[in-house]
Amino acid sequence: MKFSIIVPAHNVERYIVDCVESLLKQTFRDFEIILLDDCSTDKTLKIIYEKYNDNELIRVVANKENLGVSNTRNIGLEMAKGEWITFLDADDWLECNALEKINGYINRYNDVDLIQSNLMVHDARGIYRYQELSELVIEEKKQVIESIISVNYGIKKYGKYGNCRCAGGKFYKNELIKKTNVKFNSKLYLFEDGIFNLHMYKAANKILIVNDAFYNYRRISTSGTKKYSKEKEIQNKLILQEIGAFINNDKAYLMSYCYCIYDFLINEIYNFAGVKEYNNKIHNVKRIVNKNRNKKAIRYIDVKNLGKRDKLFLFLINHKMYVSLYLAIFFIKKYIDN
Repeated sequence: MKFSIIVPAHNVERYIVDCVESLLKQTFRDFEIILLDDCSTDKTLKIIYEKYNDNELIRVVANKENLGVSNTRNIGLEMAKGEWITFLDADDWLECNALEKINGYINRYNDVDLIQSNLMVHDARGIYRYQELSELVIEEKKQVIESIISVNYGIKKYGKYGNCRCAGGKFYKNELIKKTNVKFNSKLYLFEDGIFNLHMYKAANKILIVNDAFYNYRRISTSGTKKYSKEKEIQNKLILQEIGAFINNDKAYLMSYCYCIYDFLINEIYNFAGVKEYNNKIHNVKRIVNKNRNKKAIRYIDVKNLGKRDKLFLFLINHKMYVSLYLAIFFIKKYIDN
């Protein structure tokens, strides 16, 4: 079998049919679909059983308890029989010629271990490619790994690599996954794809990046007032620990790690937008900026490598203008980025 498509699903009754039908319409037919319902509380599982339980291409799994996307994907990895594995979120869909085109790339570049296609984004702004890319074979992987580690800064500096952080649109050789024995980290619900890909991209002998946008990513806006999340702060700490463990004091990646810490610092401040008490917000901005890891990372940030907004943020941090820093981050994130 050529491909295994792992589809974790949780409360996606509005989208699950579009997702699965996009797979059943594939022009290349040597594949299996591993469709895993993660204890949905809506009609997702009912729809799956009624429409797809008897389909010979689909293996249906119903988790008895909510395990989260990482554990659910890991179950799919254990079940996968295909030579190549890809992941599809159940509110997204693939173009009907995706597997045919990827199989063509596999035959043309028969020594690659990982293929990264482009993304077609669907959101309130319209429909557009995530980024314009050139067909590229990567053997020296330092820069592409740096692009994952350094998050938003990495996207700007290493734009030619596209979005290496998400699992969507990636095709992994099953043999590579088994050899590395890497799983999705069940403790993470943020950046779990990025951590997984750090290990996969490092282990791959050759990586192929193509501009074809096979993966349709439905960016669903969340409404309502942003609330402070202690859990998000904990997640940020875990992510940085995982990246630090991956780097393992390799000086080649320490600069990228500093930019990663800086990026998380800014997002951690934005996380406090939902704290009601104004004084408490400013207190936490000071606390975040003055964490030892953040202070150390800031010393290595070169302002020449930053965009205009990050230059502003860094100026305010260095001059201890915490109120202005909070207001600048809050208004840019809320009214410009969204």
